Amino acid sequence: MLAGTVDEGLFAAAGADLESRELLRHGVLPHSLKRSIFIGTLEGVVFPGLEKFGISSQPARQWVEARNPGARSQLG
Repeated sequence: MLAGTVDEGLFAAAGADLESRELLRHGVLPHSLKRSIFIGTLEGVVFPGLEKFGISSQPARQWVEARNPGARSQLG
């Protein structure tokens, strides 16, 4: 499901124009903040929800790690 719904660009490096904090004044999140919120939501909401009902989140965790090396420290 993640691969079918998430644009691979979310994990790509973004130019300075997409990282500007000035974007916030216009209601646009900087690229790295979007990625951080996405990963945080997976970690804090989606994965625990799956695991609560006995569904392994390991494949999804591996998917995130493959696209965002170092995410393991965020994903636990």
